[in-house]
Amino acid sequence: MSLTKKDLQAIGDLVDQKLDQKLDQKLKTELAPIWKSIKNMDKKLTTMINFFDREHLQLRGRVDRIEDHLHLPKIS
Repeated sequence: MSLTKKDLQAIGDLVDQKLDQKLDQKLKTELAPIWKSIKNMDKKLTTMINFFDREHLQLRGRVDRIEDHLHLPKIS
């Protein structure tokens, strides 16, 4: 029994498919901690942005009240 070119191509395709599956699995396990870190950084960044946005709005309100009280022109 001899293998034809079509048989060899089918075997090559099967081997390529198995290697791709192994590589995908390896990448998923290697990248999982990186994705976890990225999600953690994203949560921290969102928290920081919300905090500083709230602080900015509070200070802006205080400045507006002071300007009104002292009859100062608005700064932009």
